[in-house]
Amino acid sequence: MRVNAWRVVGGAFTAFVVISAAMIAHSELLWNGGLDGSAPTTLISAHHSETLTEVYAFDEPILIVRAGDGVQVNIVPGTDKQLTIRRELSWTGDDSPNLRQFWNGRTLRADVSCRDSCTAAYTLSVPSNVKVERPDGSPVAPGIP
Repeated sequence: MRVNAWRVVGGAFTAFVVISAAMIAHSELLWNGGLDGSAPTTLISAHHSETLTEVYAFDEPILIVRAGDGVQVNIVPGTDKQLTIRRELSWTGDDSPNLRQFWNGRTLRADVSCRDSCTAAYTLSVPSNVKVERPDGSPVAPGIP
């Protein structure tokens, strides 16, 4: 009787090992391209984008905006005593752009550069009583950096 018990336990263990090995082999073939019918492909292009929205308490009479090449600035009416800065950054290629942004509570500076193609679009929601200027003192027209 003891010999039969060992044969049953040994047979069950052997069956477990064989079934486990078969399942592992099947999943490896499936996930490593063996059985899923995949074909070689090449990425032609990729377009990336990020959006960031920041809201600040703002009670200054003047907002100074300095924007570099590749940066578009749009000014829209906003809520009293509140400045909303919405930045939409987009680029093509593998390398993310080099964005330099500086905000000190009164002046916003932004510049973007990249290897391929990139843009930074800022939408500033500004209180109606705030004057928006460039560093040289000239007013900023909507959509013109």
